[in-house]
Amino acid sequence: MTQSSRSKKLKTMTKLILCFALLTCMSCSKPPVEHYYGYRHLSPGNAGAVVTIDADRLTISVTDLGASLEICPPAHEFICFNSDLLSFAVPRDLSENSAPWSYSGTEYRVLSHRDERILGQFVSLFIIGANLEGSDLVFYFSKHRGLIALGPAGETGTPLFGIDYCGFGAEISCRTPVQ
Repeated sequence: MTQSSRSKKLKTMTKLILCFALLTCMSCSKPPVEHYYGYRHLSPGNAGAVVTIDADRLTISVTDLGASLEICPPAHEFICFNSDLLSFAVPRDLSENSAPWSYSGTEYRVLSHRDERILGQFVSLFIIGANLEGSDLVFYFSKHRGLIALGPAGETGTPLFGIDYCGFGAEISCRTPVQ
C-alpha cells in the first residue's frame, strides 16, 4: 500500500469517525420521550394488567393487546384519547360542578373531587366515572398531574397507577424540571 493510499484511507476513516461522533452527540442532545405513560398495579401480587400510552407513536396497549390511538389536539374542548381498547376524556375547564359529558360514545361524570394523599403528596383529585362498552370504569385525574390512575369501578376493583409523577394530560409545568 502506498503512502498516498494510506493517507486517503486515514482521511476517510477520520471523516467517518467525526460523522459518527457528531451523530452521537446530536442524538444525546435530544430530549427524552415525554409522551409515554405507563399504568400498572402497585401490588406485586397483582401484576397482570398494564396500560401503556405512547403519544409519540400514537399507540396504546392494554396488557397484551395493542391498538392505534387518537389524541385530541390542544385546541380541542377535551383532554382526551380514543382507541379500540380504551378511551378517556375530561373537559379542559373541568370542575367539581361539571355536568356529565360525552366523548366518542362514552358518557363521563365527576363522581367526586377531593384532596388525596398519593405516594406521600396531597393531590387535588377528580374521580371520574364512565361506562365503556358495558364496563364501569373510574379515572383519577388531577388538573396538574394528569391521569394518575384508572381501573374498574367498585370496591373490588384495583386501580392501575401511573408509573411516573405526571400522567396523560398533565400540565406542561408538571413535566418541566425545576431548575
